[in-house]
Parts: sequence; structure tokens; C-alpha cells
Amino acid sequence: MCGIQLYEEVRCGLAHEYLIETSGNARIDMGNAGLHGIDYDKTSKKYIFWVGTYFDEFKAAVNRYINGLENGTEILQSLEDSLNDRPELL
Repeated sequence: MCGIQLYEEVRCGLAHEYLIETSGNARIDMGNAGLHGIDYDKTSKKYIFWVGTYFDEFKAAVNRYINGLENGTEILQSLEDSLNDRPELL
């Protein structure tokens, strides 16, 4: 699965329309039975968004980042650079 397709079909769809943009060829499951938060079956060309697994992976990534900031393996400047010129929420 190409990263661009994943971004456009899954991320953009969920962020803007609350749906995965695949003409109905996807399902959202509240469970955590998936190996990853987003699975793709090449045979059926179907996405499965495992909400529980995705949330667990997201929490783990945030914790790794925080730990990296605390132990010096992550650089806060990288976060600040990525946020430059972004709109601010008031």
C-alpha cells in the first residue's frame, strides 16, 4: 500500500468526512483485534480501521516521544520547527 494512498484515503477521509474514502470498501471496528491500527487486505482491497489498536499505538508513540524529550533522544526544537507558520487556535 502506497503511503500517499493511505494518507489520502484514510487520514483525509477520517479527518474531513469521518469516513474512509474507499467507496464503502472499508470498515471501522471499535475493537483491538488488528495487528496494527489500520490494516489493508490486498486481496479484497479493503481497509480495516481498528480503533482500539490505533488508540493503543497512538498512546505508545506519544509516550515514546515524551520519554525521548526527557532523556534527550528527542529534540524539542524539531517539534517547534514543525509548528512554525501553523495557524494557532485561540
